[in-house]
Amino acid sequence: MKRINKLKRVLAFLMLAALFPALSGISDAVAAENSLIAGVYIDFFDAAGNYCGNFVWNPAEDGEETAFSPGAAAVAMSVSPVLAENADAFSASVGGEPYTAETTVALADVLITATGGTTVQTFTAHFDGKQASSPEAALASLYVGPLDAQGAALTGQMWCENLQEEMSCVLPCNAQSVYICAEAESEEATITLASGGESITATGIAEWTLPADTTTVTISIVSGDQTAQAAYELAYTLAGALSDDANLEHVSITAMDDWYEELDTAAFDDVQSANTVPVPADATMLSVEVIPADLDFASFTIALDGSLYEIDEGLLLIMPALPFELEVTVTAQNGRSVVYSFQIEERLLFSGDVDGDGLVGIPDALHICRHIANIAPLADSAFARADINSDANVDVADLVQICRSIVGLE
Repeated sequence: MKRINKLKRVLAFLMLAALFPALSGISDAVAAENSLIAGVYIDFFDAAGNYCGNFVWNPAEDGEETAFSPGAAAVAMSVSPVLAENADAFSASVGGEPYTAETTVALADVLITATGGTTVQTFTAHFDGKQASSPEAALASLYVGPLDAQGAALTGQMWCENLQEEMSCVLPCNAQSVYICAEAESEEATITLASGGESITATGIAEWTLPADTTTVTISIVSGDQTAQAAYELAYTLAGALSDDANLEHVSITAMDDWYEELDTAAFDDVQSANTVPVPADATMLSVEVIPADLDFASFTIALDGSLYEIDEGLLLIMPALPFELEVTVTAQNGRSVVYSFQIEERLLFSGDVDGDGLVGIPDALHICRHIANIAPLADSAFARADINSDANVDVADLVQICRSIVGLE
């Protein structure tokens, strides 16, 4: 009897959550799902036709009227609307003139109109002028790479974006020279690298190779208009012994969709030489984060679909067709390497697992409620998994059956 009463309470809660989305915090998702326009991408290009930034509009986060301000280098743009499944057609104009998707035109206001049945939705993006180049003097990034006697790169590189006025790093003991690349926030800023009475000066980006026994480098930046300046100091030392630790301490692989929404994450603290990672069928990208046991000296590469990627900590990959193999190679300071294999395969879905997370629970029942209330109709494979009694309908009978399973009556 207690379980029956619990079932009644679960049903009542779920129907309320379905009819009043605010109760379950899903109003934004519902609004996005009802939008005829799933998103808008605007890419910017400089005078030479090179890509120099973008603007992305998401109906779940932004209103249907917004503004964009590209960087100072942008002179042209292309617009790519993405229609939702419930949209029938769309039209677009830029600067008041008809626009053909993905062609390159001058910077101007964008208007997109989408229709779906008797519903019409418009999206407006106002060109709000170009952003001026920053006159401030600041260091945007710093790369420090140890080199051997032949000038080949060694493990133990340092890449910094969260920069302090004083920085330090430890280089492998077999490093003979050090390559330094400093990039300013502004392309017009002047960078000076100085050490041991010698210096070089460049605009925007400065590169310098120094002997490894040089221990301190001063980085000075002056803004393009000469009104601001900043100084940084880098100190580095050579390590004692060569490390042979090529083990992985942690790996996490996150499956994401086209909108960078996280669908599922597989985390490994005890990483084996061969591992299996099931992912949802609608995943299109993988975020791979690896932490080696030797944080100071180990480096790693990722091999996927014939391509090799060198990374510091994480990498975002576009997925090939499932299944596929991902290989992570960890190389210690002394050259010892260990290869870890990750077999990425489609997760097997089953009846009742509406959201495809591998479990049957309250979120799945909520999806069925929202379908019944016509708030967010299910489609394709999600509909099939929600049709628990296999009668080609998703209705209260399926809701009762999944609730009985949740409270342990089945």
